[in-house]
Amino acid sequence: MATKSRTLRRAKCANGYVTSDGRYKVTPHYGPSLRGGSVSRPTSWTLTDLQGEYPERERPLLCDIRDILKERP
Repeated sequence: MATKSRTLRRAKCANGYVTSDGRYKVTPHYGPSLRGGSVSRPTSWTLTDLQGEYPERERPLLCDIRDILKERP
């Protein structure tokens, strides 16, 4: 039987996402706005391996993070 693919779920105690298997955390980063404060949409995303096997990766789009997750075990 084939294994289920990994999905992103909203993190319970923080903003961002965790994978369905609990191995990776995806955190949004908000940049400054022209009017002061922060923009309402993330300007980049950071992928963190909670087991420490892979280094953190930062990408501008969430779809880039999803592509990286497809390649990793």
